[in-house]
Order: sequence, then structure tokens, then C-alpha cells
Amino acid sequence: TSASEKSAPPQITTHSSAQAVKVGKELKALNAQMYGAFWCSHCYDQKQTLGQEAFTSSVAYIECAKDGVDSQSQLCKEQGIPG
Repeated sequence: TSASEKSAPPQITTHSSAQAVKVGKELKALNAQMYGAFWCSHCYDQKQTLGQEAFTSSVAYIECAKDGVDSQSQLCKEQGIPG
């Protein structure tokens, strides 16, 4: 799959609440990582729950789908996470 054929996850459209920002800071302190796939509705729901500010500044997102933008499918496979 070429770079132009890669799929990006949907944009996060919600803004973070004060509580979500606090949770985001706690996740960052724990070096939290989220393994996901651009097509996964549950992954998207989690991102929307945290909101743009908390998610993008606090959680390292790891794309597991082979055809996803910035795919790290080999890392996901090594961790036993399907993509």
C-alpha cells in the first residue's frame, strides 16, 4: 500500500472538559499508549470522550492497521494486538 492509499483515523471533533484534561495529564505521567485502528469505532469513541486537547497532548496513539497512516502494525503484532 502506498502512502497515498493510507487511511487516517477520523478527526477528533470534541473539546476536552476540565476533567478530561486532568485525566490526560495522569495518562501522560503514566506514558499511556493507545493501540488502535483508523476504522475502529470503539477507538474513535475513546478519542472523542477525551477530546482534542487531552488526547493529542497526552496519549501516544499507535496505528495497528496495516493500511493506516503511520502504521506500526509490526509493533502491534509483537504486542499481540490485532490490526
